[in-house]
Amino acid sequence: MPAETETENQHKDRFHIRFHRKAKHHYYRVMPDKKHHRVLIWVVFFVVSGIIAAQLLYPPDRALPFAHIDGQRVSWQQENEIMAHAEERFQATKLKLTIEGGVSREYPLATAGAHIEADQIAKAVTDYPFWQRYIPFSVLMPRSYHSHESVSFTPSVLKTFSDKAGNELGYAPEDARLQIKDGVLEAHREKSGRTVETTRLAERIKEIAAADGRTTTLTVPSRLVAPATTADSLQEVRVQAERALAIPLTLTADGKTFTPSSAERASWLLLGEGEGGKTELRF
Repeated sequence: MPAETETENQHKDRFHIRFHRKAKHHYYRVMPDKKHHRVLIWVVFFVVSGIIAAQLLYPPDRALPFAHIDGQRVSWQQENEIMAHAEERFQATKLKLTIEGGVSREYPLATAGAHIEADQIAKAVTDYPFWQRYIPFSVLMPRSYHSHESVSFTPSVLKTFSDKAGNELGYAPEDARLQIKDGVLEAHREKSGRTVETTRLAERIKEIAAADGRTTTLTVPSRLVAPATTADSLQEVRVQAERALAIPLTLTADGKTFTPSSAERASWLLLGEGEGGKTELRF
């Protein structure tokens, strides 16, 4: 038995020696001849392995190191923090609507029927797939997300909001008019009005809405409304009134001469409405 055991051990030793020689042969056949080159390769191998190991252990509920939401850095933040901040920014977001030639009004975005999917925002900056973790330095890749992608609207509320905003921002046209005041003829030019196209307004709000905590200014789509009476249409009446007021007038009665003032003469004139709504000069 001892002889057989000794023979078996010798076979094992020879096997180990042959295996070691073959491994050494293949190792030096693949690796560079210079020792410092081989050391460098091993250093790179262990560094890369360490990086991959660290990436595999990166917490799945934290934002990546270079993650941004609406340009704001959210590195290392947990999902619940990201969701809470997203809700805060959404509540602070406002929409400033302005109309050409008119006023501006500011509204909280939420009043337009907007909703924020905070969990979707958090997932966008924390999602780090398992396969990506095997790519060295992939954890350092920038991750940018815009909250516009996570804002949705309730159609009925948005329509009601657009109609209300349209009524508040739109304004009626003003007709040109003539006025005799203190013996002086005053002419007021016409002003065009604007009516808001509420359907297009709702579409534009959906296009630009973002829950970034800022105030977004939007010029509302509108169309021009022309006045019914223009200064050109009153030009003839204006000339008649100016001539009537410019004529020197002296009245004689019972041997007395009376020269009426401009204000008195103006009181004898009346600007009225004739056929077809046209302005006429009457005495």
